[in-house]
Amino acid sequence: MKKKLTLTVLLLLLTGCGVAQADAPGVPPTNQMQGAPLPETTTTLPDLSFLNTTTTQPKPKPQPVTIQPQTGEPSEAQWTALAYCESGNRHDYPPVSGGFSGLLMFHNATWNGYGGQEYAPQAWQASRAQQIEIALRLWRVRGWQPWPGCRAKLGFS
Repeated sequence: MKKKLTLTVLLLLLTGCGVAQADAPGVPPTNQMQGAPLPETTTTLPDLSFLNTTTTQPKPKPQPVTIQPQTGEPSEAQWTALAYCESGNRHDYPPVSGGFSGLLMFHNATWNGYGGQEYAPQAWQASRAQQIEIALRLWRVRGWQPWPGCRAKLGFS
């Protein structure tokens, strides 16, 4: 809106602030002070297309994270089974009611509490590897407890 207003003001200034208005359709505009038709003029406007350009910085691509689980920690197969159970293995699963999203259905508070903000504002916006890294941090503190339904279904204890 601001660009359009600026462009309109600029065009009015460039054309000498003259705004001609037709009295009726098909009737040439008149000089209202004298009642005489206005002379036909041709106005050449400068190219102002550069005003419509916007510059955006490309969003940096997140770097892939390699997870090295410690002895006794969940395997990649366990994370994949949990991911299929929680989200159908979709790392970009959008938020559902209650604020859960992503590969392992992180709650926003849990995502933030375990450092997910270093990758993305919400889990569904982070890569699969990044989500599993946050899940591993969570698992080290709480085990499989944050995923009660799938924990029972998959037999994780």
